[in-house]
Formats: sequence, structure tokens, C-alpha cells
Amino acid sequence: MKRLGYGEMPFNSLLRDLEKRTDGRVLQLDKKWPGGKRPGIWNKGLVRAEVAKEVFKNGAYGRALYIEHTVADR
Repeated sequence: MKRLGYGEMPFNSLLRDLEKRTDGRVLQLDKKWPGGKRPGIWNKGLVRAEVAKEVFKNGAYGRALYIEHTVADR
């Protein structure tokens, strides 16, 4: 049995499969959004995803604290 450390998560194969199944809509705080635009293909008007303005003060390299994801009712 192979033990995995934190440096090996998430599994790259799992992440690739998620990106494929969701048209790239995988939101991660540890990845920059190119041009500040959320990744992937999103249906217009049905969803909103924004990176928080608040950031970690100490550690986490000044990354955002959270991603706010809102899904509208149809």
C-alpha cells in the first residue's frame, strides 16, 4: 500500500476527469483565474462565481479566503 502526502492531492487524474466532465468549471483557490475570469464554460445567467476580496493575512501567500459560488433557480 502506498501512502500519499498532502503534496500529492488532489490527484491529477481525478482533477483532469472533473475538468472534462464539467467543461472546465473546477474552482480552486490555489489556481489563478486567467484575466480574473472564472475557468470553464458557464451558462449565462444561471451561475455566479467570484473570488473573495478578503485574503489570508498570514500565510497562504495572500490568497483569497474563499470563492463565493451562487447558482440561480431556473
